[in-house]
Amino acid sequence: MNTNLLKDLTTMHSITGDTKDMTIFISNYLNSLGISHFITPFGTVVVGDTTKAKIMFVAHIDQVGFQITKINEDGTCKILPIGWVFPNRLDHIPVYIKTLNGIVYGGIFHSHLLKTENLQKFSDLFLFLGTTSKEETKKLGVKEGNTGSFKKDYWETDNAIFASGIDNCASIFVLLEIIKENPEFLENVMVAFHNDEEMQDHSGNSLGYEYPVEYCCILDYCPVHQKFDEEDEVGSLTEGPFIVYRGGYHIIHQELREKLDKTDLKKIFISSSTLPSLEPQNFQNNGVTKAFNYCIPAIGYHGSIYGVLKNEIKKFKENLFLIKEKLLH
Repeated sequence: MNTNLLKDLTTMHSITGDTKDMTIFISNYLNSLGISHFITPFGTVVVGDTTKAKIMFVAHIDQVGFQITKINEDGTCKILPIGWVFPNRLDHIPVYIKTLNGIVYGGIFHSHLLKTENLQKFSDLFLFLGTTSKEETKKLGVKEGNTGSFKKDYWETDNAIFASGIDNCASIFVLLEIIKENPEFLENVMVAFHNDEEMQDHSGNSLGYEYPVEYCCILDYCPVHQKFDEEDEVGSLTEGPFIVYRGGYHIIHQELREKLDKTDLKKIFISSSTLPSLEPQNFQNNGVTKAFNYCIPAIGYHGSIYGVLKNEIKKFKENLFLIKEKLLH
């Protein structure tokens, strides 16, 4: 694996609503390979012949973070979340802010009473940049509306990769590797690097209207160390990758069930208590596209660090060829 590419992806600023750096990076990478593509007005990078594609593979390029809402007189800043990020994930965490002057580093802390329980409100948090006045903070180039996230980090062991942005850079990485090494994969296939999962679109619903392909495989990751509900069956770090079956709100179309049941791909089951607006709609609203999630197992959920096994990334990549074959026959 070209892990240098994965490192570049995971350490890049790409917060929902501020994904331009990632869009440009992917576009430049595809240009270096001589791969034709275009960028939609919303910033989604689309590869392949959209008029002939029967299958769409999708990976979201946005990540969770926060935005500055107010610069206080003492130089600290108030923040609000971008995407599904929780106050307790940000407390006592090193972070960065992207400004027009470049990257500014700081830390987020909680106010007033010592907390021994989980934080529930962003109003309890403040961003400290090492300044003591509003004027000093503004001299750093910081303004209301600036976005930031957990300080980027990346390291490897013999078996695993630890990084700040595995969600969803592992999927982006795998698709770019396939396109580079096997450009013929794009026959009957389109690939979309989508930028608004954290705006409750889950990388695909709007694309289902624009490009009504027969099947859509939404690539993502699954935090196997924790459940959303007691009824969930999320597998383990070494058992994946997984086809995600859901209960209640969003289930897999019976045609897909039949095709995917002909493979040995592992399955996990998420209960109906997961947030409905964040799950794929199976695109039955466009009357054509049948969609499902295919996820790589990882440790970490919308926090400062994730861990993923290198072997799981390899299997994730290999299985996309199998998925394509089964969906086309």
